[in-house]
Amino acid sequence: MKYVNFHRITEDYGVVLEGWPLKGKFCSPGDLSSRPQLEILLNAWKTGLARFRCLTDDEWEEWRLQ
Repeated sequence: MKYVNFHRITEDYGVVLEGWPLKGKFCSPGDLSSRPQLEILLNAWKTGLARFRCLTDDEWEEWRLQ
């Protein structure tokens, strides 16, 4: 998983992450230093709050133009 350059995943494949529950930027779970943060993140994945989604063609084009 490319955490640092996730924008490249969006650029190449049109996939975005929605509902990231932690303040700050997207990072590897291994970079988190507290159990509460890990529990928040795990709960977000389990409940569907955090998820990967493919952009529609129009959304992808708009993303590229930004």
